[in-house]
Amino acid sequence: MRSMPAGPVAAAIVDLRDPPAVIGRTVEWLRRRWPRCPIAVVGDVGGGELEMAARCGGASYLTRPVTDEQWSGLLPRVLADRRSISEQRQNEGGAEAARTSGTVAR
Repeated sequence: MRSMPAGPVAAAIVDLRDPPAVIGRTVEWLRRRWPRCPIAVVGDVGGGELEMAARCGGASYLTRPVTDEQWSGLLPRVLADRRSISEQRQNEGGAEAARTSGTVAR
């Protein structure tokens, strides 16, 4: 994880050929850093320790080769999360404006 973005992330896709313990720690780190970000782990086979490590961390698990249908299954969640974050920011901005406009200097 040499170069991680500092701001919001729409989705994280992990495609590593590391042992399940490493993938598990990676997913945990991503989850702590971006708690609302959808995470997908791509692996060679399903049903094994790697899939279990991914799913225990709250990530989706996709097996190679990943089909268009599998990728498109992630999109609704990514878009819904982005809308939710946008709405939350708008609400926070409105609340801040209401707080500051309520005080009048005399």
